[in-house]
Amino acid sequence: YWQTDAEHRLLPLDAQQQQRIGAELNERIEGRTRWDAHRPALSAALWAEHRADLDARRPFRSLQFEVDAGDGRWLWISLSGMPRFDATGRFVGYHGVGRDITSRQQAQALLLRHNEALQRAVDERTRDLQQLNLDLDAFARQLAHELRTPIGHVQGLAQMLAEHGATRLLAEDQ
Repeated sequence: YWQTDAEHRLLPLDAQQQQRIGAELNERIEGRTRWDAHRPALSAALWAEHRADLDARRPFRSLQFEVDAGDGRWLWISLSGMPRFDATGRFVGYHGVGRDITSRQQAQALLLRHNEALQRAVDERTRDLQQLNLDLDAFARQLAHELRTPIGHVQGLAQMLAEHGATRLLAEDQ
């Protein structure tokens, strides 16, 4: 659970939340806006789009980005939030929930790598099969050429025998 003030600066997290995200990350985000604390996490255009939603007091869902949690750890988080108003209707900030989606993002990345490897294997096998088909076509053409000459000789001799010697052969030999 998180909260911001009216200028979208993150308010202090409770002890349990601080422990979950780590002291180093907590120190970097407390009192700062998301776009200041995690500038490289999203493009300037995406941060501007998010800020426009906040300035218009619109709720937001599933704002996902990766953050350096310190100690070599990187976390993927997904934030959703709603505007907060006091009893007089004055805007006082946002509140919402953040989820650690690192495992899901890692699984997705692994799946993507496996899909890419599978696609490379399919492409390689397709190239192999295409080459085998070319080789088989070449073999079939060569075989047809090699058989055409002897068959032509046999056919020529049979035709010559039929034309010149058929009258001298017995009926059953013809």
